[in-house]
Amino acid sequence: MYCTSGGWRSERTSACKPAEGLLVHCPQCGTLFIRPARHRGVLEYVLGFLTVYPFRCQLCTYRSLAFQGVPRFSPRRDFKRFHVRYPTSFRATLGGRGEGEKKGTMINLSMQGCSIQSEDPVEEGTTMRLEFVVRDQEVPVAIQAAEVVSAKRNRLGLKFLEMRAEDEERIRHIIESRLQGQPD
Repeated sequence: MYCTSGGWRSERTSACKPAEGLLVHCPQCGTLFIRPARHRGVLEYVLGFLTVYPFRCQLCTYRSLAFQGVPRFSPRRDFKRFHVRYPTSFRATLGGRGEGEKKGTMINLSMQGCSIQSEDPVEEGTTMRLEFVVRDQEVPVAIQAAEVVSAKRNRLGLKFLEMRAEDEERIRHIIESRLQGQPD
């Protein structure tokens, strides 16, 4: 996400291109794929009055502060969610009722979590293992541990807790492609 002197670039487009004005980049990985983050604690709220705001890199997940010079609002989420449609299978590992593998469709994805549509009921607080298949890749992306943070009707909101480095890199590649406006 870019900040210009006139305000934030629209969130409706997934492509990120250089904008006029002040560019904020990630101090960790150097990309320009960052977006405003929520304030944490009183100090960040006070810094907001001085137009110093928190940002989160959408690729490496690094969180930093940057001076903007123009008042801004605090977003609801730190990570942009991208619309996807990937076949998904999951199995409760801790704290869940029901045995066996369940199926669903991943409908959005970020570096830290996803949403899944499924007819199979799952309770909030359940820890699960999940796999999803990206169109042209034979081997599914595997998440060793994800927590169900919301379960409403047939939609599950998951927070990723543990995954292998190779799978994290594959998710990072999917997000980077979407940020650049390219298909998977």
